Amino acid sequence: MISVIICTYNRCESLRGALHSLETMVVPADSAWEVVVIDNNSTDKTSEMVGGFLTRGTLPLKYIFEPISGVSTARNRGIRESKGELLAFLDDDVMVSRQWLIEVRNAFQQYDAACVSGRVLLHEACPRPAWWHKSYDLAVGEFDRGTQVIVDESVVLFGIAANIIFKRTVFDRVGWFRTDLGRKKRQQATGEETEVVERLRQQKQRLVYYPDALVYHCIPPQRFSKRYLRRHFYHLGQHYCLTEWDNPKLNHRILGVPLWQYRVVLTHLWRALLFLLTGRLTEFFFEHFEVLIFVGYFRAAQRVRRAKRSGLVWRLTCQLRQLVGLAVNRNA
Repeated sequence: MISVIICTYNRCESLRGALHSLETMVVPADSAWEVVVIDNNSTDKTSEMVGGFLTRGTLPLKYIFEPISGVSTARNRGIRESKGELLAFLDDDVMVSRQWLIEVRNAFQQYDAACVSGRVLLHEACPRPAWWHKSYDLAVGEFDRGTQVIVDESVVLFGIAANIIFKRTVFDRVGWFRTDLGRKKRQQATGEETEVVERLRQQKQRLVYYPDALVYHCIPPQRFSKRYLRRHFYHLGQHYCLTEWDNPKLNHRILGVPLWQYRVVLTHLWRALLFLLTGRLTEFFFEHFEVLIFVGYFRAAQRVRRAKRSGLVWRLTCQLRQLVGLAVNRNA
C-alpha cells in the first residue's frame, strides 16, 4: 500500500490543484493507496476545501488537523496516521504526472530501495524575470537530475521534499524527521528530508533517483525574487549548521564555525566586491548568496552555543543544589 502524505499550511488553492491532479491520475485496479492531508494549523479555508473532496469521494482521502506548527511535526504526524508500507511525501503546490503512482510502484519493485526521489520540474506557467538564472531553479523547488535512473550516488543532493518516497521501515531504523529542522511560521530553514536521507547513507541503504516518478511544482510569482533567494540561502546556512554541529570532523572552530569556512567566505566577499565595482551584477549575485550562507551558519552557531551554555549552567546549578542539600543533611 502507498500512502501519499501532503502537509499544508494556509495554501488551500494550491492544495486544491494537488488533490485534483491526484484525482485525475491513472490508478491501476490492483493498487492500494490513500491520501493523507495534514493541515498544519491553517487559518484559511483548507478544511472546507478538503471537505469538498471528502464529500465527492473521488479520492481515498483522510484529513488530519495538526495544531503544532512545523512541517517536520506535520510529516511525523503523517507517518503515524498513515497505513502504507510506502510513504510518499508531496508538497501541497505540486501537480503529479498522470503515471506518477504507477512509476512510484515500479521504482520500488525494480530496485527494492529504502528511498526513491522523483523528478520535480517547475510548471511551465511559472513566470521567470529577465535577470533569473537557471541555477536558481533548485532554490525555488526544481529538482532535475536528468532522465536516467541513478542508484546510490552519494556525492550530490539526492532529492527534495516535494517528491520523495520512503519505506515505512526506514523510520523505525533511523528515526523520524527532526523537528528542529524544516519550515515553521517564521522559520524558513528546509532540509528535514535530506537529513533523513543522510542517515540512510550512513547505514549504506539503497537510494534511487527515478525520473519517471514526475511532478510539476507550481511556484507563486513572489518566489522569483531576489528577496526570496536571499532568505533561501541564509536559511540554507542555518540548515548546514544544525546538521553538522555534532560532526567530530569539524572540531576546529572559531565561534562555532569551522575554520575553513572563514577562508571561503573571505574569498567570496572579495569576489563579490570586485564584481560589484566592475558592474558584473550577475556574478555579484552568485557571490553574495554564498556570503549569506555563511551568515546563516554563523547566526545559527551562536544560538546553538548559547543554548548549550544555558543547558550547562542549568546542570551545574542542579548539581550544586544537590551538593548543598547533602551538606545540610549531614550537618543535621
